Amino acid sequence: MHKNSPLLILLIISFQFFLYSCRNKIIYDGQLIVKEQGWNRNDTFEDQIVINDTINSFNIFITLDINNNYPFSNLYLFVTTVLPDNNILKDTINCYLADERGKWLGKSRFGKTLNKFPYKTNIRFPDTGTYNFKIEQAMRAEPLKGVLSCGIKIETYLL
Repeated sequence: MHKNSPLLILLIISFQFFLYSCRNKIIYDGQLIVKEQGWNRNDTFEDQIVINDTINSFNIFITLDINNNYPFSNLYLFVTTVLPDNNILKDTINCYLADERGKWLGKSRFGKTLNKFPYKTNIRFPDTGTYNFKIEQAMRAEPLKGVLSCGIKIETYLL
């Protein structure tokens, strides 16, 4: 055995630990499981998330899980956020689910496709406290078939 081998092994382990520790940390991951009959407008994702960190930056993602029965190439969503000071933010989001040839975007397996759309990136929460998130489907079809789940994921922002 070479005399520098223990040092080399220590460096490799340290580098792997560094890479692992640099991964984005998920601080919230919640979802609405859509009924088999389809997603009605009154079936909304709603959750309260307590935020205690106003120093670090975060990414907020909308997650969608669809199957091959979804009839459109996109999905419009209404996203409402109530901040701890009761200010209300409302957004309309157009999530592109398929390319111009009709091929599903996202990670597909076993007839399901998981999508993760950036909603807010590299943001700092202005206040500590409870943030209320609400997501509604904004398509004209009701019930909306082919959507299996919709949710929010919040991760620490890392370069």
